[in-house]
Amino acid sequence: MPSVSQRSSLRSTGYGKTCFRVGISAEEIHAKGIGLLRKAALLLLFGGRGGITSSGKTEVAPLFASSGVSSFALSNSFFQKPKNRRLRVTHAAEDPNVAAHKSRLCGPSGAFDARKTTEKRGEQENARRTMDGRGSRFYPRARNFDDDWWYSSSLGNRYPNRNYGPLRITDVDILSAKNAVQNHTEMFQMTQRRQRCLILRRGESFNLKIVFNRIFDSKNDEFGIVLMTGRFPRPERQTKISLAFKRIFFTSLKSWSATIVSSRGNEAEVEIRTDVDAVVGTWGFELVELKFGSVRRVLYEYDGGMYMLFNPYHSDDVVYMENKANLKGYFEKEYGNMFQAAKESQISTTPWNYGQFQDDVLLGTMKALMRFWDSNDGHDRVRDEDRADPVKVSRKMTYIIGNFVLYGRWDGVFDDGKVPWAWRGSVKIIKEYLQTGQPVKYGQCWVFAGVLTTMLRTLGIPSRVITNVISAHDSNRDLTLDMNFIVDKMRGVKKDIGSESFWNYHVWSEGWMKRPDLATQYGSRYDGWQVLDATRQVPSEDCPNSGLYEKCWECGPMPVAALRESNLTVPYDGPYIYAEFNADLRELLFQPNQWGYKELISIETRHNFIGQAMVTTSPNGEMMDVTDLYKPPENDKIREREGFEKAKKTLKLKSGFDFGPYSGESRSRRGRRSAGMAPAADFEGGLGLASSLFIANDEEQKAEEDLHFEMTDLEEVRNWREVEEGKVAMWTVGG
Repeated sequence: MPSVSQRSSLRSTGYGKTCFRVGISAEEIHAKGIGLLRKAALLLLFGGRGGITSSGKTEVAPLFASSGVSSFALSNSFFQKPKNRRLRVTHAAEDPNVAAHKSRLCGPSGAFDARKTTEKRGEQENARRTMDGRGSRFYPRARNFDDDWWYSSSLGNRYPNRNYGPLRITDVDILSAKNAVQNHTEMFQMTQRRQRCLILRRGESFNLKIVFNRIFDSKNDEFGIVLMTGRFPRPERQTKISLAFKRIFFTSLKSWSATIVSSRGNEAEVEIRTDVDAVVGTWGFELVELKFGSVRRVLYEYDGGMYMLFNPYHSDDVVYMENKANLKGYFEKEYGNMFQAAKESQISTTPWNYGQFQDDVLLGTMKALMRFWDSNDGHDRVRDEDRADPVKVSRKMTYIIGNFVLYGRWDGVFDDGKVPWAWRGSVKIIKEYLQTGQPVKYGQCWVFAGVLTTMLRTLGIPSRVITNVISAHDSNRDLTLDMNFIVDKMRGVKKDIGSESFWNYHVWSEGWMKRPDLATQYGSRYDGWQVLDATRQVPSEDCPNSGLYEKCWECGPMPVAALRESNLTVPYDGPYIYAEFNADLRELLFQPNQWGYKELISIETRHNFIGQAMVTTSPNGEMMDVTDLYKPPENDKIREREGFEKAKKTLKLKSGFDFGPYSGESRSRRGRRSAGMAPAADFEGGLGLASSLFIANDEEQKAEEDLHFEMTDLEEVRNWREVEEGKVAMWTVGG
């Protein structure tokens, strides 16, 4: 029976009759608050009632005992952290009910073996601290759901161990074959030969298969991807894109996204969708661990090749080509024909291997592109984000090829290189540049056009080669080609005294793209084929007066539709390109007079000599005449002259006579003097003769008309823009 103090103590707790007699000193309640909680938990576990006595021991009577004769004593140290010691247990005579209850709680033996529990916890503690085999840092609040790292409590309950090492990535499969099909890049040989290569088209998605060092929990493990391009990647320049696989933690572009497609065990497959206006060029990426949306550490850094290209298959890309036949012929086909004017009324065919999908061509194109942009990034004229615009990329490619890739020569001396007519394709040229990093010797216009067409197709821009028969070289952009001769009466011959030149043919390229930079004023009217010329001839129209003059050998893109409408105010380089196929040829004959001056005796103008035909390869490989895409028919003299005069007015040029090189204007200055401003010594009859020959009147000189290029003759425009296949050229094909 309990003593008086024990009974009063039990009554004071309000428990009434109890099956246990428990004594805990009052001082320990204050000193060991945590211990008191453990004691209360044990009392609740065994279903007993407790009271406080002055004794330092705790006596517990078996449940369901009818008297106090059966008991076992536990030391207060039982409620403290186990220290690898066996508890002293005293047994009394037990009835079957008590034995069954203890068997249910403590196992078959009926004894609560604290030593085994303590030893097991000690082993788990040591294992947790060295679980990664390298003594890594201990993360007490991390989660681990691996079956090898579950606690098993002494009461049979199981709960996860929250102490484990950090999340790590052991392998990443870039799924080359799958991504190549998704991005329409399976035609690149590199995707079939190399595992560490991603060739992507913007606006499409690519997948990665990631293997972790442990089971991946998509609900709690947070990680993301950071994609970068250029020397100094920046989010505001669209050259650094940061995405979380659960949420976007960086303000990014509208179409960039990253999602977890599936996860199983320690593997996860993710999908990254690129923006349709993404920057093209060489890219890289990192997989990072996140915490509350911020980068905690880098888990994986991709060290393979990753290339972003324009996408002519995507309807939202500005290089999208809807016509599948044209797409196949001007983008997917690796072989084609070039045409050269061998002699009057005869055109010869030259086969050309573009090879835009070969390994060396892709690597050489990317090397040239990134070399130029990395060396110029930061200048006002060149920015990394400009690589998202095919208009600016194609324009810079006309400079890159003429300065980095190919060296042009026309003087006939080719001893230290290869003669231009020996080339039969772009592949060897680009491969040599890739290996040496120096311009390849030598090329002329058709070689430049072939290499430019190859590189544009490699970058994802549909393109083709155009041959212009009888092509002018108008150095002063006045749309007139002046040929100046002096007649030797004694010998009966003409001697050239300084003339502008023309070629028996010239070859340039066309690229297919929209012109969003012109959409505000012209809408979609000038979308489509754009003229691009990589042959170095004259400096660009937007070249500054100093500083970057040497970097101004660029030509195009110029809309073909604008050229046909004689709208030369549209960028870029319209006056020079227009003169190549539609300039007037003017022959001026001089003879010495009695005072020793050169006297002008005749002027002969030929309106139909320049640009007699423009041809290209049709999608099915045959020669196709595209002259009507550039200008009205020459046999329609009224419309042809109207278009020419309209072009001169856009340049604010006066109609009438011009003395060409005698106007006293140098090439570096784009203005031109009238005949009345020419030095008197240049004219046999003095300024009076010049004035009499200048046929423009004062009223015409003062009139400055505002030209409006309105859509007239819509049906006619629609017809000439749809000229694609089957049109027979006026010129015959020679051998």
